Amino acid sequence: MAGYHFNPDKKKSGFAVDKSEAGEHWKSFSKNKLKVAIVLALLALVVVVGPDITGNIFYEDPEYSLLSENSDFPKLGVKEANLELYKCRDDVDDSRLRFDDCESSLSVAQELYSACSSEKVVVVGELQTANGNYNSCQAGADALKSSLDMCNSLKSSKETELGVCNSELSEIDSRLVGMRTERDKIIDNYANSVCCILKTLSNPSLKYYTVVNNRVVCSDTEGIEFGSCE
Repeated sequence: MAGYHFNPDKKKSGFAVDKSEAGEHWKSFSKNKLKVAIVLALLALVVVVGPDITGNIFYEDPEYSLLSENSDFPKLGVKEANLELYKCRDDVDDSRLRFDDCESSLSVAQELYSACSSEKVVVVGELQTANGNYNSCQAGADALKSSLDMCNSLKSSKETELGVCNSELSEIDSRLVGMRTERDKIIDNYANSVCCILKTLSNPSLKYYTVVNNRVVCSDTEGIEFGSCE
């Protein structure tokens, strides 16, 4: 087996060197990690503790300084201040939600108001037209009422005249009935005389009479039967 050489001591020595270097790197990393942890802890302390420790160092708020001079300015610790801040943020969120609702309602109300305003313009125009028509109708009604009053007055006068005419007509009707009765008696008496004479002289079968063109015509077949010729 030419060319193969086994040297265990040399291999072991190389591994030992690598292990030593890894240890050095680990120590260096551990030191850096400790530094980072310390820095993070300090930052966390600044954030948690807040302005009670660092406020005078890092910043000065003129508005806060002015307000803090008031007698009713709350003197709160960090815990109470954070609690109040949390509550205020909730109140702000609730107020923002209510504001958004109010803004939405306002937008709807504005649209409704705009629509109502447009409708109002139309209604006002229609109302003016209706008022004009009403005034015209009122004038026409007044004229018609005047004419109606005149007609009623004339009607009353005509009803009076009609009453007089009806009274006269009744009187005339009564007289006419009497005249017709008298005429019928005259015609009947005349027919009796004439027809009886004709019956006696020329035609014994005569029994009836009729009036034709204001003349009495005797007949043996039709008409009004005349009285006895005795």
